[in-house]
Amino acid sequence: MKRIKKLFCLVLTFILLIPTLFVFPEETDAKTIATIRQEIDKLEKNLESNKNQQKLTEQQIQTITNNISLIENEIEDSKKEVEKLKNQSIQLEEDIRVKQTEIEKILSFYQLSSGESSYLEYTFGAATFTDFIYRVAVTGQLTKYNKKLVKQFNEMIAANNAKTEEIKVKQKQLDEKIIQLGNEASKLRAQGLNLAKDEGTLEEGIKASREELNNLIKLGCYETEEVTTCYRRLNSLPADTKFWRPLRSGRITSEVGGRWGGYHNGIDIADGQYGSPVYAAAAGIVVSTYNFGGTGLTVHIKHSVNGQRYTTAYQHLSAYAVQVNQVVDKDTVIGYVGNTGVSYGAHLHFTLLKGWNGTDWTYWDNYYWYNPTNPRDYINFPAGSGWFNDRITRY
Repeated sequence: MKRIKKLFCLVLTFILLIPTLFVFPEETDAKTIATIRQEIDKLEKNLESNKNQQKLTEQQIQTITNNISLIENEIEDSKKEVEKLKNQSIQLEEDIRVKQTEIEKILSFYQLSSGESSYLEYTFGAATFTDFIYRVAVTGQLTKYNKKLVKQFNEMIAANNAKTEEIKVKQKQLDEKIIQLGNEASKLRAQGLNLAKDEGTLEEGIKASREELNNLIKLGCYETEEVTTCYRRLNSLPADTKFWRPLRSGRITSEVGGRWGGYHNGIDIADGQYGSPVYAAAAGIVVSTYNFGGTGLTVHIKHSVNGQRYTTAYQHLSAYAVQVNQVVDKDTVIGYVGNTGVSYGAHLHFTLLKGWNGTDWTYWDNYYWYNPTNPRDYINFPAGSGWFNDRITRY
């Protein structure tokens, strides 16, 4: 029984130790010509959707613009109506003053409260009793009519004032509506700019994928063959153990990280010379040579350093010195310092990322733009903006 227990404990211990005794290989990349075709199809659909969204956004902006124009016309009409009502009120007030003067003249005949005889003289000055009755009636009717007219004028002025206030309230509401529509239009314009930017990225992605696809077909890769397998079959990817500075001399003028409200995914190296040679940072294979618009003439090289996958990017070049699928080492000139793309003075933008471009991630992925590795962690650059004069490595 003791032997059985001992044997059971040994088996159990062995089972528990299995995870530490064996290291299972990582899953291999499954990217093939077929999956690249699928990526292109997906990107083209996204591009079509993007363009449709841009058209819709433009239509919405035009609708808002038309509405703003209508509201502005309505406000202008309201201002004219308010001005007209003001003029009417002024005229009515003047008419009231005239009528008040006439009433005062008529009332002067009454003199009832003062006991004076002007009114009596007017009425008793009649030649006949019929004329007397007529004079009394006319005077009363004129006074009553004028009072009624003045009352009507006052009511019209009050109505005008109420209408003026109503129009002012409406104008305020229309002004607020214009501001609201203006804000909506601004948001849509910003959305349109982002869509246009995404459109450019998608178009570049489609272009890059098509070139990659054509290149793989040209190389003789099979439709369902994994890209990494194809490259290993056609080109023996050179292994390396270290990275080197990509320029013979220079200084770092901009670091990895936040910059100008955005994110800088590499370091800028300036040597004060236009056209100086740019070297591969390690042995590898050229993955792409593209003009990426903002980054200008760009070379991507994939490496295997100490058994790990890396990609280096060299941007703003003035010219290429290599071609796709070319095998390079640290002494290979891959291009020349330039000022292409969105650049302010001749310099080299150098990016180092984990993984392979076109295999583990693609140029248009956010990974490329926001997950770089700081080259300072792999290459011995002077602190700050200190000048260097040779291509030494950290290791």
